[in-house]
Amino acid sequence: MTGTGVHLTDLLISSFGQVGAAQAVMEGRSPRWDTSDVATIQPGFEAGMPATPSAKLHTPGFIRMRTLGRKQWIRKPP
Repeated sequence: MTGTGVHLTDLLISSFGQVGAAQAVMEGRSPRWDTSDVATIQPGFEAGMPATPSAKLHTPGFIRMRTLGRKQWIRKPP
């Protein structure tokens, strides 16, 4: 989750509060890296909402965020 993944995680925590529990999946898809280059986590926030941030080292900068509510949703960038 280094690189952009850590920033996504910080954004989620500052938006939704502390994480109560989390699950993660790590995969190594590139022979150029000694560590995993794909990471997906599923944090469960103490306030009750879930999230699914994902970070990939080999793809160009692609950052999207959607927040889904009961009556409407928002996304950034549009």
